[in-house]
Amino acid sequence: VNIVDDTQVDLFLEAMYDRYGHDFRQYARAHVKRRIAAHMRQAGYATISHMQLALLHDRERVEAWVRDLSITVTEMFRDPEFHRAVREREFLSGALQSITEAAIVVDSQRRIRHINAAAFALSGWAAEEASLRPVGAVLRIVVGDSPFDLEAAVDKAVQGQPAAVPAADAALIDREGTRHPVEGSLATITIPGESQNGVVITLRDISEWTAFQDDLALAHAAIEKSGTPFYKVSPYGQILDINDSACRLFGYRREELVGNHISTLDPDKTPRVLDEYWDTLRAGGTLISETQLLQRDGTPIDVETTSNYLVFNGREMDFSFIKDVTQLKERARKN
Repeated sequence: VNIVDDTQVDLFLEAMYDRYGHDFRQYARAHVKRRIAAHMRQAGYATISHMQLALLHDRERVEAWVRDLSITVTEMFRDPEFHRAVREREFLSGALQSITEAAIVVDSQRRIRHINAAAFALSGWAAEEASLRPVGAVLRIVVGDSPFDLEAAVDKAVQGQPAAVPAADAALIDREGTRHPVEGSLATITIPGESQNGVVITLRDISEWTAFQDDLALAHAAIEKSGTPFYKVSPYGQILDINDSACRLFGYRREELVGNHISTLDPDKTPRVLDEYWDTLRAGGTLISETQLLQRDGTPIDVETTSNYLVFNGREMDFSFIKDVTQLKERARKN
């Protein structure tokens, strides 16, 4: 078997850490190289690359190698507590990878110990590159144009004090300098094999949400300026929003209508009628109809409504535009 060099050992140990959470990177290099060479001879691997490929796809072989690596280490590493810590680290690494949000574990010295795939995608830092680096050097967070002291927040969380990424206007600057709006939190966590608690930082990329909110605000402003009456209603008939033009049309103040039932304006919207209406709206997406709605003083007005089925942040809503056709109806009746 060829003697393995330091570069091969580095790549192999990083692969084991990244895939399984087994961290032997701080072991004495001479010992690790001897145990790798011995394991290669015993298992019949021609090269360390061959061994790495086999272990990456076979957890049982990994456990065999972990046991082999531990055979001649001190009593501390032969102790069952060591193996328990290894299993716990493996569990922690697997749990982090299953989280869809960016998750980063930082030790009490503010060094990154684990980073999941979502954090790599968001920050541009792979696990092997970020490992043991100061968290502030990897996760550059700003609030507006001002830097956010993430390391100070980590110190507070380690001490059990409340700590969080500011909710308003926070962004992560990735490795390429791109700004990503984020929401984030910090929580104390036990790091297997460590005497002090660490912190898990979770970050959620809200770029799409922020862009959507901007587009929604623009659309809302455009509709308000257009003078077209509209309202938003839930499937249960609750008025979620109504613009000034609609309020003027019906003779109400906005606060008198928002939160009330649509039957305030449309008495025909009984629970049964409302259910049938929503079934039709969901099926078609858009529904144009003529009906009569009531003004505050009880005067009926003829309207044409264009109702649109929308799902926003998991919530269904009816976004309806209203056209007053009372005068058109009057002229039609006279003719």
